[in-house]
Amino acid sequence: MDRLQAETIVNACHLAWSSRDIDRMLSFYSPTIIYTCNGEPKGPDAKPVRYIGRAAMRGFLEPLLDIAESVSVVEAFQFDGVKARVNVATYLRHYRTGIVLSGQFRQVVHFENGLVSQLEEFHDAAKLATFWKLVSQTEAMHSQAGGTGEP
Repeated sequence: MDRLQAETIVNACHLAWSSRDIDRMLSFYSPTIIYTCNGEPKGPDAKPVRYIGRAAMRGFLEPLLDIAESVSVVEAFQFDGVKARVNVATYLRHYRTGIVLSGQFRQVVHFENGLVSQLEEFHDAAKLATFWKLVSQTEAMHSQAGGTGEP
């Protein structure tokens, strides 16, 4: 695989995610994809997570699309012939509360047979945990006040 192919795949994955096309995104992943992240990207827990296989990835990602708008764009890309190092800009808006998280994260993307075989993500785990705690607290306040949860 050359740099252009690798970069095209990574950009296509982020475009599919941002377009909410989970099937297209998963089509670029190996059936045995290994995903690891240094901090839980969809909850108030900063512990690392690991998922193996497309079905596990779908189970992890689809619920996030149900509760938040999420966009990601590749800002920088390096490729050594086997793996890519990627800097990603991201925007996440929780639907019910309107709370926004924006920033950057890093990915290390491994390829095998023209597909992503391993995806390692490195987020600001404390920032993610704080975002989800704020979402949870805001939803609880709306519930106690008899609100709908809408901002």
